[in-house]
Amino acid sequence: DRVHMDRIGLGNNLQSRLDSITNLKTRDGERIALQIEAKSAPGYLRGQAYLGYQENTWTAIPPGETAREAAKTPAGYVPLWRDARLFEVYPGAGDPVETLTVFPGPEIDRALFAPLESGWLARRGGLQVNHAGIVQSPGPVNGQPYQVVAAALPAVVPLNSKELEQYTQLPEALAPRLSALAEKICVGLNDPGAKASAIAGYFRGNYEYKLGIQVPRDQDPLEYFLFSDPLPAAHCEFFATGAALLLRATGVPARYVTGVSVWEQHPFADYWVARNRDAHAWVEAWDEEEGWF
Repeated sequence: DRVHMDRIGLGNNLQSRLDSITNLKTRDGERIALQIEAKSAPGYLRGQAYLGYQENTWTAIPPGETAREAAKTPAGYVPLWRDARLFEVYPGAGDPVETLTVFPGPEIDRALFAPLESGWLARRGGLQVNHAGIVQSPGPVNGQPYQVVAAALPAVVPLNSKELEQYTQLPEALAPRLSALAEKICVGLNDPGAKASAIAGYFRGNYEYKLGIQVPRDQDPLEYFLFSDPLPAAHCEFFATGAALLLRATGVPARYVTGVSVWEQHPFADYWVARNRDAHAWVEAWDEEEGWF
């Protein structure tokens, strides 16, 4: 239902707890949330991005401003609906790479799922977009389909001082231990990509993946995940939160992202499928030369 989807930050709710995605994945996990027409597997489709983390909860970046309609149609783009409006998601995006047509299920409220490399989005009705490139409908989606035009992102625009501060903030209570662990994992590394690889390698080498984690009542969930002995098995919300905050502790701006990971092709039809169990959390990190990755 819509309320349940809101709880993982994919609607009007701007907060997401570290058990929100697990609840969705285990509640009617086979239910189809999205159908996508695309030439290749859509992969990671973003629904929401987050800035601050405190006490087991991420706070999302607000929906943002009304998107601007495109002044001209990008080369090779063919609209499916005569009355659709084409909006710019990243002004100045390069040539289109691929067009995805997304058919949302009835449980989707306002989230419009799209890849990081979204140059334009076409739909009936309006569109909101924030500084992270997260797109959202200003009103209920009501199952209406839309098209996303993936493209090379424009030249890197440096983060301003406020964004740098926001994307490197740490929960005060855990900051010293996070910094010590990050320094241990990333010793001698300066490149953001190398730090991200080292942190991912640390998780792969020391943890098991398991949906759900049993956290003792008297302990902070993230502290228990990162600093227990032995280290507990966990799922994407914990790995993504840990990675985002460890990157921040090394000085790399990072944000926590929720959405769906889409790799399943329908066996009897020419489209891709995202089910409730495909709800996912991951990390986007900043490189001043390459932009977000």
